[in-house]
Amino acid sequence: MKTILKIVVFTLISVISHGQDYCPLKKGEVQYFEMKRGSYVRTVLKEDVEINGEKYTPIETVYSWGAKTTSHIRIDKEGNRIYLDSDSKLESIEFPAIIKRGYKWKSTDEAWSYEIILLDAEFKIKKTEFNNCLVIKAEQLTGRDKTKSKVYYNFYAENIGYVGGTNEKEYGSWLVGNL
Repeated sequence: MKTILKIVVFTLISVISHGQDYCPLKKGEVQYFEMKRGSYVRTVLKEDVEINGEKYTPIETVYSWGAKTTSHIRIDKEGNRIYLDSDSKLESIEFPAIIKRGYKWKSTDEAWSYEIILLDAEFKIKKTEFNNCLVIKAEQLTGRDKTKSKVYYNFYAENIGYVGGTNEKEYGSWLVGNL
């Protein structure tokens, strides 16, 4: 019985850590992304902040046209990467602990659905190439976000995280490198 319990616990830990391998939260990391009509720099800040009794790691994004946003991320006890919506103060899974093709979830407000559709995709644009990427399909369910595409395909490389994405017609953004 103890052996079976150890195997189950080890398997759960492996699944959780594997999920974090595809979307690591590395404090102090600075990444540079290009887009068709601009660029942005994403910085994982070093100091956590507390909001409603939970500790979050802020991620600051500064766009080439001057806009700036801050997301708040935490890892829950199951190993999911949780995103706090700054307007509604609702939390949603940004990236799941469970890495399995066909795994699905929805945002808390049910405006978006997500599904892991591939575990071995290639993401290639210009001089950038990543192999064995996990792909999450994000689909808008309500039409709430009028300026956004209905469907996105987000690519994640192991030990790097988000490396780029496309909508139904074109590349949205892609990782150029760390600064």
